[in-house]
Amino acid sequence: MISLETPHLRLDVLPDMGGGIARLDLHHPSLGTLSPWRPAPARPDSFSCLASYLLVPWSNRIDGAVLHHAGLTHRLGPDWRDGTAIHGDAKRRPWRVLDRSPCSVRLAVDVDDPAGRNFPWAYRADVRYELRDRTLLTALSVTNIDHATFPAGLGHHPFWRRRLVGRGGASSGEAVVRLPVAARYPCERIMPVGPSVRDRVVERLGAGTTLDGLDLDDVFSGFEGRAEVVWPGAGVRARCECSPEFSHAVLYSPQSGPDADSFCLEPVTMVNNGFNLRERGWSGTGVVDLAPGQTFTGVWSVSFDIEEPA
Repeated sequence: MISLETPHLRLDVLPDMGGGIARLDLHHPSLGTLSPWRPAPARPDSFSCLASYLLVPWSNRIDGAVLHHAGLTHRLGPDWRDGTAIHGDAKRRPWRVLDRSPCSVRLAVDVDDPAGRNFPWAYRADVRYELRDRTLLTALSVTNIDHATFPAGLGHHPFWRRRLVGRGGASSGEAVVRLPVAARYPCERIMPVGPSVRDRVVERLGAGTTLDGLDLDDVFSGFEGRAEVVWPGAGVRARCECSPEFSHAVLYSPQSGPDADSFCLEPVTMVNNGFNLRERGWSGTGVVDLAPGQTFTGVWSVSFDIEEPA
């Protein structure tokens, strides 16, 4: 594990687990150490129990683990209980450390062995995490190291806490989420089945809302690149900003079960099952084509503001 730290933030990164994040801590002047993201267990055994993990070279699901591209069909290994290929190929791989400082680290992985990858083409992924005061900056890239052009996408999968718990067990109360998006895709089995539409959920998220009663695992188009999570009782605001590549967002907000104390607000560059949807002629999927040697990069930042509650 690699730990980065400023006087206000601490980030624990796990190079051997897909370059994911085990823990993000915020130092609050009166409430002590707060964890805005669900911390991973001491010995995480899966990418899905991390505080946040990287989605590369695609985000969310490929339906039936079958990828259609340029008139060809590629069968992948299903790696989720619904039979899909989920959240990219790099999430379980060990990444190597390229460089690091007390407040930054850069990691990379080359995936070029056809027998060992769950993607038809060879690629390189790299990520740079940097802490600046109360801000986490992340630059995630995928590079085509194959001999053929391939489709690609990127994303991040943080598990946000619905309530912050501080010193003495004090709770912040329910988080308020503001997610300005244009429209929501109608889905079956989390796969879009028609064009995205503006609805009451989109309006509610754009205005800012708690997630009570919003049992979602949905993908949205027209993400404006800015979102907020506010815990009013703690006086904490998280401001998320993304580069234009992140044109979509996913919101997972279970109301029961083991994940009910968290939610996932995920900036992503592409819609769920985007490779196959584009092959069917859908527009606006966010999928990009990378020629040999070409790199696709997206930048995401999370900045925390603290205002002591009255």
